[in-house]
Amino acid sequence: MSGPDPAANDRRQGARRKRLGRDAACVLCGARHPDMLILERHHIALAENEPAVDVSICKNCHAVVQESLRRAGVIEWEPVADTFVERQVSMLRGEADFLQLLAESRRTAADRVEAFVLRLDKEVPSWREWPEARP
Repeated sequence: MSGPDPAANDRRQGARRKRLGRDAACVLCGARHPDMLILERHHIALAENEPAVDVSICKNCHAVVQESLRRAGVIEWEPVADTFVERQVSMLRGEADFLQLLAESRRTAADRVEAFVLRLDKEVPSWREWPEARP
């Protein structure tokens, strides 16, 4: 059995950071851990319908989004719609479903930030005077 290979670890982590970019994060949950983050491209309206419309999301969120699409009747392994109008229905359902999930994640993020502000107000009321707190 071989021991740890620090050089290989550094190469792998460097390649991941280069591939993901400096501020890589899941657009839904905000996961950012650069050494372990696995982002996937999610085609909001399915690649067959609109290949250029995609976002980066983590594997866990991708599974949630795919299941949500299936429940909305948009199934990625079914043949592409026969007509332009049917394709539009599929695209609109996919986009609406994704935007609803995105809105829910933003509400959750806003709630967390608001709770943090309330705690700051209670424990460090002078925080509002910090230069970083100014718009």
